[in-house]
Amino acid sequence: MSCIHNSALMKKLFAILIPLIISTTAFAQHTLKGKIIDKDTGSPLPFVNIVYNQKGQGLTTNLDGEFSITTSNPVSQLVISYVGYQQAITEVNTSDYNKEMTIRLSPLAYSIEEVVIKPGINPAHRIIKQAYKNRNQNNPEKLPRFRYYSYNKMYFTIERDSSALESKDSTQNTISKQQADSLDQKIQQLKKKQHVFMMETVTERNFKHPNSNNERVLASRVSGLKDPFFVFLSTQFQSFSFYPEQIYLGGKNHLNPISKGSTNRYLFVLEDTLFTQSFDSLFVISFRPLRNQNFNSLKGVMTINSNGYAIQNVIAEPVEPPTPMFTLKIQQRYDLIDSTMWFPVELNTDIYMRMANAQAQDTSTGKKIPLAILGVGNTYIKNIDLNPSQRLRDFSHIELSFDPMSGERDEDFWMQFRDNSLTQQEINTYQVIDSIGEAINLDRQMRLFESLITGRVPVWYFNIDLNKLMAYNRFEGYRLGLGLETNNRLASWLTLGGHYAYGFKDKEHKYGGFGKITLNQRHQVAVEGGYQYDVREPGQLQYSKPFGLFDTEQFRNYSIWRMDYVERYYGKFNFRALKNFTFSLAASSNNFDVASGYWVNHSSLANPDEFTTTEIGAEIKYVTGERFMETPRGLLPLGFQHPIIWLKYYKGLTSYGGNFDYNRLEFRLDHQINYRVSGRTSISLMGGLLEGDTPTPLLQFAPGSLDNLPFDASRSFAAMKLYEFVSDKYAYAFIRHDFGKLFGETNSKYFKPQLSLVQNIGYGTYKENSLHIFPDNPKTLSEGYFESGLLINGLLWNPMYSMGIGAYYRWGSYAYSNWDDNIALKITLSTNF
Repeated sequence: MSCIHNSALMKKLFAILIPLIISTTAFAQHTLKGKIIDKDTGSPLPFVNIVYNQKGQGLTTNLDGEFSITTSNPVSQLVISYVGYQQAITEVNTSDYNKEMTIRLSPLAYSIEEVVIKPGINPAHRIIKQAYKNRNQNNPEKLPRFRYYSYNKMYFTIERDSSALESKDSTQNTISKQQADSLDQKIQQLKKKQHVFMMETVTERNFKHPNSNNERVLASRVSGLKDPFFVFLSTQFQSFSFYPEQIYLGGKNHLNPISKGSTNRYLFVLEDTLFTQSFDSLFVISFRPLRNQNFNSLKGVMTINSNGYAIQNVIAEPVEPPTPMFTLKIQQRYDLIDSTMWFPVELNTDIYMRMANAQAQDTSTGKKIPLAILGVGNTYIKNIDLNPSQRLRDFSHIELSFDPMSGERDEDFWMQFRDNSLTQQEINTYQVIDSIGEAINLDRQMRLFESLITGRVPVWYFNIDLNKLMAYNRFEGYRLGLGLETNNRLASWLTLGGHYAYGFKDKEHKYGGFGKITLNQRHQVAVEGGYQYDVREPGQLQYSKPFGLFDTEQFRNYSIWRMDYVERYYGKFNFRALKNFTFSLAASSNNFDVASGYWVNHSSLANPDEFTTTEIGAEIKYVTGERFMETPRGLLPLGFQHPIIWLKYYKGLTSYGGNFDYNRLEFRLDHQINYRVSGRTSISLMGGLLEGDTPTPLLQFAPGSLDNLPFDASRSFAAMKLYEFVSDKYAYAFIRHDFGKLFGETNSKYFKPQLSLVQNIGYGTYKENSLHIFPDNPKTLSEGYFESGLLINGLLWNPMYSMGIGAYYRWGSYAYSNWDDNIALKITLSTNF
């Protein structure tokens, strides 16, 4: 009975299991993995198009050239296509499923720019226009909020600068191709062993619409360094997504190929169409600017998914590199998150730097080969949350901060965010460079670099203020000096400092000292007091500017020829509030020794050239989007936007030793409007009023800059003499439009002319007052002062700066009778970084 029973049971089990086994086999999943690389260089190729099986399904590789295909039917063949490479057809065997395939593509001989334009409707235009229509719903930074974690890795390595080698004249001391290949092999051996430099970070980013960011570095490691100062570099070269009208690359904005009217400015070519595993269409489109289009443009390839007509991946680089010594290329890949939003998941930046004096020497021949530095930055975005809980206090002017444990994370923490373990090459980089960094105290040298950003160089317990070393104006002549202040090595909450200067023309010593107590570093709460004996220009307008705001306004300082000596005691209280506002409350006592000739006729004064003012006042500064990085040694600026607004009010008191009762109100607004292709407009508005018994040197003298030193100075009147007009109520407007590349560009390295138009306007009134004594007879601005300028910049150009010429014409009620007296010729000078 037992045997019969067991036999019947086995039959029932087979009856159940056999269909189940057949069903499972029928729906088994097959996964094929591989990597696609450049045949010549071995570099991984991102976003390569792969089509498989009879239905024409496909996908693209990731930033590391990797792909993974999972299907219910085995793949027998791969059809691989990539812009700029020969198409490849790869047969797939059963054994290929047990290992990672490596497929090598051969570059084509022609460039992406060699395109045949055919008549008729361009099929790519419909896709680009649809992508532009959907740009807001696909742009992640249009979401109300999001949060993600990112793992960032960046390394630098040595390359042979083949372009420099090929450009050398045959008569120069260069090496043969055989010698170059031999030296190149040595460089490749070094590259395989280790990188020159490497760093990793793990960050958490919170975003709140429209532009609030909070990024916290959770882990950081930099080869040769323990200090994490510049880990933010890996994410500063490109825009977070490819949807803004202007794409930020390497310090410049470029017109997005997916923008309004871009089909009239860019050439789009539909290179390929394939289907995803979910049967959405993938449109592979190359882009570059049309001929005779003069704007900061991009070239590259993008893949647009028909699901929402969203960018799935993009490769782009500037048509014109930021500088001849510096080129870069970016790649971005997007995934559909929660089936609702396409979000960046991989960002890559390739930086190629040609080093002017970097050369390797062949020991056998003594001849040299030029070298270049290649930097590769990869960002992998994980744990994306499209609707996180956030607090308003989480967002402030501090955009980047460091977890106190960021430099102490163990390997287990890092492996939560790395996709793969470090290669032996990367491990060697850390080990070798760390030991070198410790031997040469690289941390101290990098802190020196950090201090140079703020204009202060650390020496022992002190910082040297570079801005106080040397200056020039016509009153003092050459001015040499030294400014010192204590740094964090002495105390983080207390700063003591002073300065000394000597003018070689006025032969006077200037000096001063101060003490500052920082109550809260994050909110910039500080109390300061000090003493100064220095010079002041009559009518001087001073505004504290955010770091990085460099313009030619300072060139007017060279022409100043009237000044007064002022002994000043002051105290002030500074703090930041409401993210973009900084406030200052101040009091001062100022003893004037008038050297400018602007004396004061007052019964209480023993001498008309000596008087005292006592002031109390407040200043407010608003800077749009001013951002900082918080380090253990203080706040470092990361950038700002426009507009910038200043408002200042000061009250003169007759008590506490003051001789005058007056009110002083000043206002300034700086704004910049960037246009997509027609350049940018800069606008500065200034205004103010003085009421009461204002001493003569505190009146407003319109900022003229007509002088024997013909440098063009922004926010000044180029055809107006210094101290020509006086006001107690005034309003100035300085408007300038730079056309950029709108009118074309030459192929010359040193001749890149660009046109600018300038319009300056000034109004003012002055009420006669017996208190005021003038050495001459300044006019008022009651009828309005007008001047227009035409500038041609870039007549001499290099990657650091450019020079040009210009002319201004003075017109209106204050124009001179002879037309040529109204012309002011100028030399323009500007930076290119």
